[in-house]
Parts: sequence; structure tokens; C-alpha cells
Amino acid sequence: KALELLEDADIYDRNDDGFLDISRSRQLKVEIIYNEKYSTKGAVLQQYAETLTEAGILTEVKPLTFEECQSKLRNESFQLYYGEYTMTADFDLSSLISSNGERNFSGYYDSDMEDAINGLASYEEGEEEDARKEYAECFAEQTPLIPIAFERTLISSASELPKQFAPWPDQIFHGIETWSAS
Repeated sequence: KALELLEDADIYDRNDDGFLDISRSRQLKVEIIYNEKYSTKGAVLQQYAETLTEAGILTEVKPLTFEECQSKLRNESFQLYYGEYTMTADFDLSSLISSNGERNFSGYYDSDMEDAINGLASYEEGEEEDARKEYAECFAEQTPLIPIAFERTLISSASELPKQFAPWPDQIFHGIETWSAS
């Protein structure tokens, strides 16, 4: 479907070299940036890049220092950015998608989304369900960011850990059985 949409936008393989072209002399190239500190993300991104390249979209993964990454993000000098964000329990993504959000690196703005964000932040008593529904529907329609994976890093337990609890070594709760309360 993505390739069909690109062809509708006049982006297709014009010279039969296996890669999509924007025009006769310009190949479609995508660069994904990420903070080099997270080497496991780099390995995952290489897999994404290979998949996109196989589909005809020449893709490069570029690890950057934290400072370089922040500079590119702040200057909106990037095509794709891979990062992580810890969401709050109320699913408030305003820092990522509101017009004045400190992590809205792409300059995303939509008036309906702004209204939904503001409605979620200022609903009156008894209007919470409607505000949440409007926000979720608007988010689903707009899809202002692409979540690749969701991971919960929250455990609520009255007495002991759930019987099936076994986090992977790179997850925050790995080794929790050795923790102590202080």
C-alpha cells in the first residue's frame, strides 16, 4: 500500500535500478537518526533500513552523539528520528504533539488535535469519558507519530509479584526479586 501511495505521489523506480526516484535525477533516500548511546536501537534500526531498502527506499541509519541528535531535532533537520518516550498513565502526549510541546521536534500542528489535547487537560466533572474519547479518536485519525513498540514499566501488586513475571535482561524490572524497599 505504501508503494502505491508513493507512486500516486509520482515517486517510483524511473530507471529500473530497484530504487524509487523522486525525479529522473533524484533517488528517494531516507536517513534515520538516533542517539548512539543506545546501540541496541541501532541494530533494530538497521533491520528497518534493510526492509525499506528492499522495498526500494534507500535508507541509511546514522548514529549521533546526544548533542548532535538534539541539535538536529531542535533545528528540524532530520527525516526520521528513533527515540523513546515514557508516557504518563493518562496517555498525555502533549509534549510530543502539541504546538508548544518541548518534544514536538517535527513542528506537528493540527487544530483538532490541539482542541482534543486542551479538552483532555481541562474537562469539567462528568466530562472525562467524552474528553478521553475525543482525544483517542483524534489521535487515531491524525496519527501524528508512529509508535513502534509499547512497553509497560509499571507493576502494581498488593503482596507479591505475578507468577508469570519474567522481564527480559534489558527491561527495567529485570532482577526485581533482588530489590529491597528502603
